[in-house]
Amino acid sequence: MAKRVQRSLPSDRSVRNILDPVHIGPPILGIQYGQVVIGTLGKLLRRKTLIMAMIAAALVFGVIAVFAMPKHYTAEAFIREGLAASESATAAHAISGNRPVAFDASLLVETRSQLFQSHQLARQVVQDIGLERLRPIVGQSRLSSWWQREFYGATNAPAYQEEMAATKLLHGLSVKTEPRVYQIELSYSAKDPELAASITNAFVAEFLRTNSLQRLSGQRAAAQAALSEDLATLGDKHPKVQEARMRLASIDRLTKEELSKSPEDIEKLAGENITFAEASVIPSSPNPPLIIGFALVIGLAGGIGRALWLERNPQQEWLQKSEPTGGRSLALHPLLNFAGPFSANLRVTSRMRRRLMLRRRWLLRQNG
Repeated sequence: MAKRVQRSLPSDRSVRNILDPVHIGPPILGIQYGQVVIGTLGKLLRRKTLIMAMIAAALVFGVIAVFAMPKHYTAEAFIREGLAASESATAAHAISGNRPVAFDASLLVETRSQLFQSHQLARQVVQDIGLERLRPIVGQSRLSSWWQREFYGATNAPAYQEEMAATKLLHGLSVKTEPRVYQIELSYSAKDPELAASITNAFVAEFLRTNSLQRLSGQRAAAQAALSEDLATLGDKHPKVQEARMRLASIDRLTKEELSKSPEDIEKLAGENITFAEASVIPSSPNPPLIIGFALVIGLAGGIGRALWLERNPQQEWLQKSEPTGGRSLALHPLLNFAGPFSANLRVTSRMRRRLMLRRRWLLRQNG
C-alpha cells in the first residue's frame, strides 16, 4: 500500500518539469550559464581600463579619419518623364496620321533613362564643359598615363582624351528611376560642388537635346512620307504638296536651331518637368556619425576580445608578473600594459632585464 502511494505521488523532477515545461531536466545548465556570464562580466570589469583605452584610441582614429578623408559634394537633378512622354507620343501619332497605341509610361521612362549610359551623350558633355575644367576629375597619375601610352599608343590625341573623359564621367554618374511617379533622378559627386552641378546639368541638357532631335527626326520622316505620297497622287503644283514641303523645311530649320543651342539655352527653355541641379554646400561624404560609430564598435569589440584573451592567457603578460606573495606588480609602465599582443615584441635593454632579475631574486629571498 505504501509503495502504491509513493508511485501515485509525483516525484520532485516531475514537479519541476510541470512548473517549468520549457527547461526540462535539472537546472544545472542554467546555473552554469549564469556563472559563465557573471564570470565574464567580472573579467571585463577587471579590464575596464584596457577596454576604455581601446575605445578612446578608436575614437581618436575615427576623428582623424573623418578629417583626413576628402570631401565630396553631390548634385542632383530630376526629370519627370510621364507627361512629356505621353505628349510626345500623341504629337507623333497626330503628324503621322496613325491611330494612337496604348503604352506603359513607366517602361518608356525606364527605356529613356538608359540614354544616360551612352558614350555619345557623355562625349557631348565633355565637349560642352571642356577637358581643362574636367581635369580634376579625369586627371591621371604618371603611372596610369605611362601604362595607357604603352598599351593604347598615342594618348595625346583629342579623340582619345575625350573618350577616356567620357568613360570616367559615366562611371561616376548615378541614374535612378521612380516608376510610380515617372521620374528620373540623376546625380553626380565631385570634390568641387560647382563642377558637380555643371556636369549633372550638362547631362540633363544633352538628354533633352537628344529627345528633341529624336522627336524632330520622327516628324521629318512622317512629313517626308506624306510629301512623297502627295507628289505621286497630286502632282508638284498642288497646294497640299507645297504645304508638305513647307512643313518639311520648318522641321529642318528646327533641327538646325536645336543643334546650335548651348546647354544654358536649353536650361532656360526647359519646362516645369525638369529640376536642374544646384551646387550644394553640405558634403555628401564622408559621413562623420557613421565613421565614428563604426570606429567605436571596432574599439569596443577589440577591447573586449583583448581583455578576454589576457584573462585566458595570463602567462603572456610578462610585463605584469606579480610577486609570489601577491604584493606589488612588476609592471614597468601603464602604456606598456596597453601594448597588448605587441608587448612581447618590445625589446627590453640589458640593464632593465638585469634589474628585473635582481628584483625577482630579492623577492624570492624575502619569501623563502
